[in-house]
Amino acid sequence: CSFYIHLNFPSGEQLCAAIDGFLRDSLLPEIDDPALKYGLRVCLHSLGIVQRELRCGEAVTTQERNGLQALLGRDDERDVRALRRALCDAIAGGEVDIGDRRLLWALQDIAAAKLAVDNPKYHPVPVAGNNNNA
Repeated sequence: CSFYIHLNFPSGEQLCAAIDGFLRDSLLPEIDDPALKYGLRVCLHSLGIVQRELRCGEAVTTQERNGLQALLGRDDERDVRALRRALCDAIAGGEVDIGDRRLLWALQDIAAAKLAVDNPKYHPVPVAGNNNNA
């Protein structure tokens, strides 16, 4: 097993880039069937999301965790799913007002970070007063 320690394996991002290059440069130009070409373009788009998720996913999760922790005042909780549930419970219980600008700003920041991975060409319009996504 120690034999594998010395090998340099490509990262997930590098593997996706190689697959993307082959599909885009070698396969896509050779396809004449419109339905098949469309399907391949959907696959390429999805592969782009995977690449951005590999590159940015951890940072996006960290940003969401930090935003939810600050909003809820729960620095002790690290699990993002638990923080999401806590936010829903706080809203349902009236502890967090859905009209609170801090809530709107936090949710916009989280959504903008996730959209940057899914669709980097989309630029959200900031909620008034939120300069994080201006």
